[in-house]
Amino acid sequence: MVDTFDELGRAGRHAKAKRDLKENLGPATPGLDAAKARKRLRGAETTLRQLQEQLGTSPKGKIDFVMVRKIGAAENRVAEAREALRKIDPHSSTDKAT
Repeated sequence: MVDTFDELGRAGRHAKAKRDLKENLGPATPGLDAAKARKRLRGAETTLRQLQEQLGTSPKGKIDFVMVRKIGAAENRVAEAREALRKIDPHSSTDKAT
């Protein structure tokens, strides 16, 4: 088994560090999972809001298809983050409008 940093490479070191950390800490607590899900949701909502603001400041009369596609992807990430949080913490309030 290869175990030196030189032989593992960067990706291998990262994977080994994550594996070692998971083994040492044990399973994550539900509170920590919910906090991570809330943070992901806030980040996704912030990104969506910023993209919508950028679309609002774009030149009028032109359709920016790339921006529209990015907004659609951001909306999907927000929906996925809300659903993940709802699975972890069913009592959380995630129905906030963006």
